[in-house]
Amino acid sequence: MKNGRLIPTRVREKMLALWLLHNGLTRENATKIVGISRATIQRYVAAFREGGLEGLRRWVPNRPVSEMAGYRELIQYRSPGRVDLGG
Repeated sequence: MKNGRLIPTRVREKMLALWLLHNGLTRENATKIVGISRATIQRYVAAFREGGLEGLRRWVPNRPVSEMAGYRELIQYRSPGRVDLGG
């Protein structure tokens, strides 16, 4: 804990994966323990090599943007949990 804040789960996952590799585990075994794909562990290693721990913290996965992203506010506004069904 630093300054009373917890380390985010995703950052802990990244640090665990790298710690396992540093301690001699193969990437295959590290991926099984952490529960991530080999490609993900490769990205974690690359992020760490490029920017150290700060690189791991700010690393953002390359995920495609959903076609529905533009409708996010409308979907949230009209979600059943927000509609008064008069019950």
